[in-house]
Amino acid sequence: MSSVPRPKNVLLVNPWIHDFAAYDFWMKPLGLLYLGGILRSKGFRILLLDCLEIKALPPEAGSGLKLPKQGDFGRGHFYKEPIPKPEPLRLIPRHFRRYGIPPPVLKKSISSFPRPDLILVTSSMTYWYTGVAETIAFLRLHWPGVPIWLGGIYATLLPDHARKHSGADRILPGPWDQKKVQALIEILETDWGWDDEGFPCWPYPVFDLYPVAIYPDVTVRRRSQEAVSAPTFPPHNALQQEERSVLRVAPKFVQGGNGRFRVGKNLQTDRYDGSGFGTFKKTIAFRK
Repeated sequence: MSSVPRPKNVLLVNPWIHDFAAYDFWMKPLGLLYLGGILRSKGFRILLLDCLEIKALPPEAGSGLKLPKQGDFGRGHFYKEPIPKPEPLRLIPRHFRRYGIPPPVLKKSISSFPRPDLILVTSSMTYWYTGVAETIAFLRLHWPGVPIWLGGIYATLLPDHARKHSGADRILPGPWDQKKVQALIEILETDWGWDDEGFPCWPYPVFDLYPVAIYPDVTVRRRSQEAVSAPTFPPHNALQQEERSVLRVAPKFVQGGNGRFRVGKNLQTDRYDGSGFGTFKKTIAFRK
């Protein structure tokens, strides 16, 4: 009697930051979380390791640590520790730090993780590459032999530098495309039959993999269809809400045909209870 093969494990990793200063202005790895949603919809088991999110640790894992101060609307300080400065920065008279979960605490917290079949690491600022390299070296020590791929902003802007300095087995520059789909099909030895109809059809990002609620949810309703819960992404200038209110999305505004919008002309939001709501730049119009 043949046994059912186990789902392949894919670990998503948001790396440490190395810098003189860093602050959490809703710095969640949205592209990586969308990729997790896509892979989970194809039957893969998705794991998340956010090296920056100390609030996501179990209470016992963070015992003894002085947790950083948190602001409103999901903003806040990162946990930080001093580390040696890179040689080019040695004359700068400021403390250089690692931002995120301390390595011994992180090692303990992932001891219960199953061994991944593939590790996908994202990246942000190019000058944070030393944090990416330290994260990849940490992962390789914990899971030797597991392929580690690097994508994100740094990998896209400086792919040759990333190939030389990151320690990743493969660099994936640029946006999600068919070439990356094919590369994942080959490494995971699974043909998912991916037919990408564009960004509006992607599954929602896997925010549910955070063990604590990072941001509040707004319920988006398709008329005559089921409600879908979508995470909100607070802006720098949050609009205060003293009472329950309804946000209605203007059909002409969201009907763009270039695939950049997550909502269509038949969507509206349900009532929202919370202390604030807003959006980056001028991406939502309000009408009383």
